[in-house]
Amino acid sequence: MDVQIEYMATAAGGTGTVRTLTALRDRALASGVPVVQIQHREPGFGPERAGWALAIPPTGSERVLVKEAPDSFLGTGLAELLRAEGVRTLVIGGFSTEYCVDSTVRSALSEPFDVLVPDDGHTTATTGGVLPPEDIIAHHNHVFAGLSARARCRVVPAARISFGTGSAARAGQHR
Repeated sequence: MDVQIEYMATAAGGTGTVRTLTALRDRALASGVPVVQIQHREPGFGPERAGWALAIPPTGSERVLVKEAPDSFLGTGLAELLRAEGVRTLVIGGFSTEYCVDSTVRSALSEPFDVLVPDDGHTTATTGGVLPPEDIIAHHNHVFAGLSARARCRVVPAARISFGTGSAARAGQHR
């Protein structure tokens, strides 16, 4: 979510995050798994700004939903769309870890969907935070992993996320 040109230009490791999320998206699409990109809009930040465009151009089969709040489920119809597609597990990544990613992960668990968070697939701004970006990301990876005692939210490297057919996603096991 919110993998938009302007945000990623100010993000810690933005280029790497875009590369990671593009690879995940491509693997999902190759497996027939639905992909939904979320695009943030607010006053002064919308289609009139070049940086509002998605940094990962959507393919013809992807859906793009526009949100106006940190939570990707709020007022977007996302939950209904996912249920109609038979989706049970979400892979959630993007910008900004402590706002939009955090809000959306928590809402997904309340819906209730299972969630996989790629530990290398979310980021935040390099300036303006109370903590350095790498600390924010590490802290949230720890928090996300602890959100569910029933393993409904797992944090794994993007390379360990695999997609079955249709709406299945899972995290590979360490060997």
